[in-house]
Amino acid sequence: MKEKEDRSGRAAFVSRRTKIKCLCGIVAILILLGISFIAAAIGFYLKLQKDVEEVHETKAYLMGLVQQVNQAPELKWKAKYNPFGTRKKDHNFPFDKNSTAIREYLNRLSEFFNSEKMKQHLRELTEFPADSLPSEFDARRKWSYCSSLHNVPNQGGCGACYAVAAVGVASDRACIASNGTLQSMFSEEDVLGCCAVCGNCYGGDPLKALVYWVDEGLVTGGRDGCRPYSVDLSCGVPCSPAVYPLAEYRRKCYRQCQDIYFQYNYESDKHYGSMAYSMFPRTMSLDNKGSERVKLPTVIGYLNETSDEPLTDKEVSVMLLDLGEPSKGYYIRNCLLLELLFFATFFSILSFFLKRTSD
Repeated sequence: MKEKEDRSGRAAFVSRRTKIKCLCGIVAILILLGISFIAAAIGFYLKLQKDVEEVHETKAYLMGLVQQVNQAPELKWKAKYNPFGTRKKDHNFPFDKNSTAIREYLNRLSEFFNSEKMKQHLRELTEFPADSLPSEFDARRKWSYCSSLHNVPNQGGCGACYAVAAVGVASDRACIASNGTLQSMFSEEDVLGCCAVCGNCYGGDPLKALVYWVDEGLVTGGRDGCRPYSVDLSCGVPCSPAVYPLAEYRRKCYRQCQDIYFQYNYESDKHYGSMAYSMFPRTMSLDNKGSERVKLPTVIGYLNETSDEPLTDKEVSVMLLDLGEPSKGYYIRNCLLLELLFFATFFSILSFFLKRTSD
């Protein structure tokens, strides 16, 4: 009987001990959850405070910038505060800046510019009689069979204007050189994902994108092509800089076509240009770090009448790719007006011969 009571007592003791352990475990878990909740709340509060402070700093910066512009006596235009404006302290997204790869692209440009084909092209431009120029010119009428000339792409809030413009040039030139046989829009996504030194949604170099077209080729794009544009267009402009960093880190070079595209595989869908070049000479300047930078004429130089070198009406007409009378208006097609002026002034593509990979 006594032995039975001892066993019962030990069982009760073990049961109480187990309950105490369970209770202590529950308390410990609750304490950890409480600490985690408090830490998360503190972190959220600090982030909220930082965001609020950044909003105030951005507003103060933008309003100060507006005031600085409007108080400048030499300017003939006025600025207005944009409540949706953003200020990004790290102005660019890190991408491959491999000096060897960049040097290879520059060497290719040098080869193009010093080639016999380029020299012949420059001779044709130089020797072309000025009195043979038409009084007006509209590319849409000259090559009406090229649908790409009528296309106005939407790049969304992604700063891929360099890729959109360069790929647009390539699409136009391919259609013109093939007499309308090749009507496909080329893929901006191919440049964004697979050209390591071209750039990303924070900007890039259009000339490198054109070299990529010559050396690596471009697949078809558009909605139904091999590699459609992946950036969500609903963001629009302005678009918060916070939208793109994660997507840019996840961006990869996918060397395969989307499932609905069955005409060719990725490699067989590549199309190539024959040459890419930039018209020289250019005026070079040094930035505050001592690095060489290209000095470009700007639209502001035209709008600001007090500029040292304001652009003339004729220069603006040339930059807008219109040879007609200014009173007739200008037809422009690009993702950004400033980018159009940049390309129209400095970039041209020579693609008398296109090569296409065999199936």
